[in-house]
Amino acid sequence: MDIGVCVASHINDIDYVVRAEALGYSHAWLPDSQMIWSDCYATLALAADRTSRINVGTGVAISGTRPLPNNAAGIATINALAPGRTFFGIGAGNTAMRIMGLPPQRIREFDRYLEEVIPLVHGEEALHGHGIPIRHVMPDKGFVNFTDRIPVYVSGFGPKSLGLAGKHGDGAVVSLPANSAMMETYGR
Repeated sequence: MDIGVCVASHINDIDYVVRAEALGYSHAWLPDSQMIWSDCYATLALAADRTSRINVGTGVAISGTRPLPNNAAGIATINALAPGRTFFGIGAGNTAMRIMGLPPQRIREFDRYLEEVIPLVHGEEALHGHGIPIRHVMPDKGFVNFTDRIPVYVSGFGPKSLGLAGKHGDGAVVSLPANSAMMETYGR
């Protein structure tokens, strides 16, 4: 069974990920929220460098705050540091967007973002905006790693966003609200 841990993206707290690996955790998820924590990709680079077995990735990267190439290059760079043990969690980032005074990304925009970012995460060409092709131009020079496939997990809490997880992702990132019946049954 895979059991992961979500660790705040703090450049001085990498020991939590190192300890999680020592305890046998399978995944370490580091969230992306520019106005709360350290940059998730910088933190993931440190975690990748200090570990050798645990899978590391975004939990979750925010589509509304990072252009497509930034997220794709960021996670592919982590995959160069942690080949075969990198994953990409992606979400619309309601909290991150609201903290910056911005409205959450609309479901249609998130769908389009996923259609365009996933090929880039897999080292393929994507058509951006009005059909403009974009791709990484030097994938074979060691800057990034597309050879080891990066699984994509789409965050969703409502039926529409979970539908996008089924349409685009290798899995879904979900969470139970603090006041859910399951929390009341099993305790906090």
